[in-house]
Amino acid sequence: MNKTIEFNEIVCGNRFGGNIIELASALLGTDEMLSNMIGKLSMPDTTLFLPAMPNELGMGDVASNFRYKHDMDQNNVVVQRWLDVFREYKKNINKNPVVITAVSRADRYMTFKLLENGLIEVLNNQNDNTLYIHGTAIMAKFLDGHGITMEHMKKIRMSSEGARFNTYMADMIGFMNILNFKYHPEMYDKSFMKPYIVTPECEFHRAEVEGESMLQPVVINGKEWQPNPGFNYLYFRKPSYKDCDVSQVFYILKPGSMPKVYNQIFEALDDRENGTKEMIRNYLSEMSMYNRYSDFWVNDIDDAFTILMIINAYKYCELNELDVLILERFKSITEPWFKEM
Repeated sequence: MNKTIEFNEIVCGNRFGGNIIELASALLGTDEMLSNMIGKLSMPDTTLFLPAMPNELGMGDVASNFRYKHDMDQNNVVVQRWLDVFREYKKNINKNPVVITAVSRADRYMTFKLLENGLIEVLNNQNDNTLYIHGTAIMAKFLDGHGITMEHMKKIRMSSEGARFNTYMADMIGFMNILNFKYHPEMYDKSFMKPYIVTPECEFHRAEVEGESMLQPVVINGKEWQPNPGFNYLYFRKPSYKDCDVSQVFYILKPGSMPKVYNQIFEALDDRENGTKEMIRNYLSEMSMYNRYSDFWVNDIDDAFTILMIINAYKYCELNELDVLILERFKSITEPWFKEM
């Protein structure tokens, strides 16, 4: 599938309902695309959603959306762009929080395995990779409902070759938690953090480690992570003072939330009408705009399948005029994919 970086702007139903910006990709697009996105950060009633976990220094590598591991120069541009995003968002007069919709890899206990024959198996990692029969059946019906055949999937699965044809569908988790921030705010904890860049030249100043590089190898779960030479990294910490131009309020999902989130995801993927699908439609109709920065078919299929999950919420039910308009706007994103398939 053709890899694309896109910033999609979906006009929704309520001009006074709020402006959603979801940055679901490393910031690899053109300068023009980035400028357009950053210009929206200062719009009134804007809320920034990030499906990427903020790591502290000493926790090893940063989330994939906060870096680009394949090229040093491009990585350092991406890292600086993120700091520009946080700085611009801090200027918004509404002072809305940054909402982290991701969960750690350890908490993503469902794996979607893309088989050579074109099927998708859902495995439960909490039970020794046991086949989740109900979820696997839902995925088969989901593909069929979108006209995606097993032959199509044989082509689609190659986008996840670098992940050995596995995906956590992390962006589905991210989108569902955008809704949870509105309808189930009790699922989130509040924090105050400062994003900052650590370069290879940065050194510790504490007496016991004075002069040592801040970017050190880290052993996590028995595996050693080594910082790439010349690469900058974006880390987060609690600031010593609150008037920094990038420090701000973050909301992070509480531990133990994923059983509820997975239940919502499989309801959204189902071929029957249910409360989760209605929640998706209601949410979008109440918003002014849903803006999404995506990397379609880059190392994974989750961006594209998240858009299909949203479209699925408009199937198998009666739609009003506004629903139809929103549906058509999301379907327009998918048209190039189906032409390619």
